[in-house]
Amino acid sequence: MILQDKSFCVKKPDINYPCKWEYKIILDKNIKAKDLLKSLFEYDFALKVSKKTEKYTSYNATFTVDSEKMRLEIFATLKQNCKYVL
Repeated sequence: MILQDKSFCVKKPDINYPCKWEYKIILDKNIKAKDLLKSLFEYDFALKVSKKTEKYTSYNATFTVDSEKMRLEIFATLKQNCKYVL
């Protein structure tokens, strides 16, 4: 069945840049998150431990992003270098 009603489509959110954007990153327990992020980015960031397990540590990494392009580039870089990114 094909739906003809497009009203269920979600509109892209309006984001006013610059703004703070938080990424949830999950790394293997033995990786030093601060050192990793410093090696990947020239941007300032805030990092806070969210949860620890036997194998992994999750963090909230907050960046000030100037544009959608910058926000997506940070996400792509994190995705390539972290176990998981949300």
